[in-house]
Amino acid sequence: MPHVFFLLSDLDYTGAAKQGSLLAPGLARAGWSATVFSLAGNGPFTDTLRDAGVPVLTSTARHAFKWLGLRWIVPPPDRGVVHAFGLPALRRLWGGTLGRARPKVVVSLTGREHLTRFDRRVLRLPSRVLVPHGTAAGALVAQGVPASQMTVVPPAVGEAPPAPDRATFIRTHGLAPDASLVVSVGRMDRRRALLASLCAFEFVRYTDPAVRLLLIGDGPGREAMEQTARGIAPEGSRATFLGARPDATAILGLADVVVVTHPAGGANVTLEAMAAARPVVAVRTPDLAPLVQDGWTGILAEAGYAPGIAGALRKLLLDPGRRHDLGEAAAQVVREHHAVGTLVRTLETVYRE
Repeated sequence: MPHVFFLLSDLDYTGAAKQGSLLAPGLARAGWSATVFSLAGNGPFTDTLRDAGVPVLTSTARHAFKWLGLRWIVPPPDRGVVHAFGLPALRRLWGGTLGRARPKVVVSLTGREHLTRFDRRVLRLPSRVLVPHGTAAGALVAQGVPASQMTVVPPAVGEAPPAPDRATFIRTHGLAPDASLVVSVGRMDRRRALLASLCAFEFVRYTDPAVRLLLIGDGPGREAMEQTARGIAPEGSRATFLGARPDATAILGLADVVVVTHPAGGANVTLEAMAAARPVVAVRTPDLAPLVQDGWTGILAEAGYAPGIAGALRKLLLDPGRRHDLGEAAAQVVREHHAVGTLVRTLETVYRE
């Protein structure tokens, strides 16, 4: 049985951890022996992986032990493939296995990395660098990574889970029965990925008294975001902060529109909304533009321009038929190009090269 060893920086609510939680079980179903190792201990996806029968190894040790511990865990050259997610994981793999025979290594990068001289040296280790789109490949090639080393592997998304009962959800969160729900999901950190969603919503809420914004996510920037919401609408904000939710993907199924305004990243929530046949308004960034075909599977708006995002959102809220058509087209594209099984077959080809 072929073996793949996934090496991740963490199992928190991150894009890499989400992809690992989908692809490792998918490879196991395809006949691979898959193991996941998290360098930062357990996280929200630990149980997801273990429930799928994927062994999860973790480390909470600091400094040298975390690096050297990989020497005893990483499989030997004849026993499988190591798939590292991100430069931090690849650096630790390089340091932890220095001086010993290494197995085949591939690494997934975003294309947003700023490579140091040391990073370029570390990137000699993997036989393949996997990137989510052509723009990411171009960004790395411009920093000296050989184009021949690149393979484009789009992100995967699982099947949409059933949405919660709408009436119960509305009642639990004190929303009006006829509320239109706009949902935005993201980590609330210093990048302030959800701030543009909040600002755009403020344009819309004055023209539609029934609309409500649900913000899902947590992080060190949450308190500042809540203060911003109160400052923008001192008479009473219609934005509800739900915090980090393990059922965030299911909640997307209740949305009338999903807004994705991440300045970087955001692919997972975009694909999850599309899989649930929800219409998406996303900002035009290198990470999101390849996923949303403007006017067919969603609407693209200019990043950082709240009035433009608000205009697209307002038009969709007024047009249920348009929302339905966009959502159905999006779900079809996801089934054809981003299903876990499809991406597992792509990875199998890469691993066996």
